[in-house]
Parts: sequence; structure tokens; C-alpha cells
Amino acid sequence: MAHLIQAIQRYGPRLVLGPAVDAAALARWLADRAGVDAAATRTAVADLHAAVEHFTALGRPVMVPGIGCFRPTIGRDGRRRLVLIPAPELAGAPDRPGRYAGAIRRLDRAGWTDADYKRAWDHDHPDDPLDLPADDGGVDGIEAGCDMDPGLARGGPT
Repeated sequence: MAHLIQAIQRYGPRLVLGPAVDAAALARWLADRAGVDAAATRTAVADLHAAVEHFTALGRPVMVPGIGCFRPTIGRDGRRRLVLIPAPELAGAPDRPGRYAGAIRRLDRAGWTDADYKRAWDHDHPDDPLDLPADDGGVDGIEAGCDMDPGLARGGPT
């Protein structure tokens, strides 16, 4: 039996992403915006990287105002890594009316229900019907878990 995530991946709306912005292009854009040279912005980005690495290695989340919270975490296997929890104003930016200018495939399917995905999947895959999950009444979303020092949350040093 197929799973709902397979149907969403196959039939759901998708952003068509362009190439990633490289460090040089980012530095030029920041430099133009700030009125400084690109070398200064590359240095600032490198310093921010070093600060995030330093503080998260000490077990401290790092809040970058307007960007989000870098938080160290550990998996079941004991492997440590970082997660970035975007600031709400950044996370919601692409969804602001008129803001997103990239291409979107299958936008007409936004708002499909589980039953719509099942209908499409089962039509195209009669030998592998879609198994819909039972409604568990759970809450959607990800736990933020970014407990920050109040001074850091305000953007001040700690």
C-alpha cells in the first residue's frame, strides 16, 4: 500500500527552485544594500558562522534576529547536529501576497484533501492503492524548542 506522502510528492503543488545563491552573489547583494564592500560582508558572514558554531558547541541556541534560531540537537544514534528554526517573519515571507516570484507547478492542486490525493493515486496506481492514515486528532507543526537567554532574544550580547 502506498502512503499519503508519496501521493503528495507526486500530485501536490511544487515550487520550481532556481540555482542556489552562492557566497559571492550574497556578499555582493549585502554589500550593495549596506553600502560597504563585498569583502566586509563576506567577513561578517564568516564571523556569524563562527559565532553560531562556537555558541551551539557550548549547548546554547543562537537567535539571529529576523533570521531565526540555530539550535543544537541530538538524534537517537547520538549524532549531534544543528537545526534552524526560522523567525516567523522570515518563514512566512514567501507566502505574503505578491512576494513569491518563482514558478509553481500544479498550483491548481493547492487545497486538495486526502481524498483528492487518494482518488488521483488510486486512478494511476490501481495495483498499489493509497492507504490513508487515521485521523489522530494531533496538532500539526514542529515544536520550536528554542529557549533563549532574554538578552540574546532581544539581539543583545550575553
